[in-house]
Amino acid sequence: MIYKIFASPSGSRAFRKLAREVQNYIRGEIGSLATNPTKGERMKGEIRFLHSLHMAFSGVQYRFIYEIDEREKEIYIHYPVKSFGE
Repeated sequence: MIYKIFASPSGSRAFRKLAREVQNYIRGEIGSLATNPTKGERMKGEIRFLHSLHMAFSGVQYRFIYEIDEREKEIYIHYPVKSFGE
């Protein structure tokens, strides 16, 4: 099953601030969620309905927080985060 991928307004704004090369790399990683939505790890506690996808580009760690809507077969990217100290 192929899922449709959407970005929240905050996710889109943060994504546009990234360098073009990073955007291209991340698009490929996010695109893989369309066929494998549980690729990221499930968050814990009260936000366990969210997932976190970790990736690295040129030695810098990034992660995206996303939500899966199984009923509608949609994925919502909420926020890209540049990880520090990993």
